[in-house]
Amino acid sequence: MNKCFIVFTKYYDDLNSKTKLRASLDDKIVNNFNKACYFTIKDKLRDHNVYWSVNHKDRLIHPDYKNQNIIFQKGESFAEILIDSISRLNQRYDRIGILGTDCPQIDIKEISRKNDNLLFGKCSDGGFYYFEFPASMDLSVFNNVRYSSEYAFKDLAKNIDSKFELLETLFDVDRIDDLYNLKNHYLAELGEDELMKKFFKEYND
Repeated sequence: MNKCFIVFTKYYDDLNSKTKLRASLDDKIVNNFNKACYFTIKDKLRDHNVYWSVNHKDRLIHPDYKNQNIIFQKGESFAEILIDSISRLNQRYDRIGILGTDCPQIDIKEISRKNDNLLFGKCSDGGFYYFEFPASMDLSVFNNVRYSSEYAFKDLAKNIDSKFELLETLFDVDRIDDLYNLKNHYLAELGEDELMKKFFKEYND
């Protein structure tokens, strides 16, 4: 099976990234958290075909991403960005998995296994942290989805209108409460990602 992963992200220290987390915390803390997430996901996917779909207005290569496969995002809406990034690769692979860096506790064994089904990782807030599909899938399913909302998973699943397999429900980090939940997850030794544990041991709220 010829599969690739596309990670949708922004550079971890991009101060033009206006997120709810940046609105609540010092930029240095957010940068260090984002950096730990990036290197954790990068390490988990090190043996796979990985492309980083990056939102960066100046379209420059960050030094820490220099040797990675970079796709600079195009599109006004997230649906357009998804469709553009995927369409650059769907002639080269049989299956494509999409994810972000804001769910570092993702189970790499689960998303790496051979699978012929549509595969969803649902977030506890109604979004999704992972979606895997055949590269031949009609990309119009990504339209008319209320991304970054509690309806994102429901909308996309409705558009697909096919059976799919669900992974364990996880949470991604959008707000400071999510960060505290992730901190508890790693400090309770529920996660094995050393960079994340190191960040949270050094992070004092």
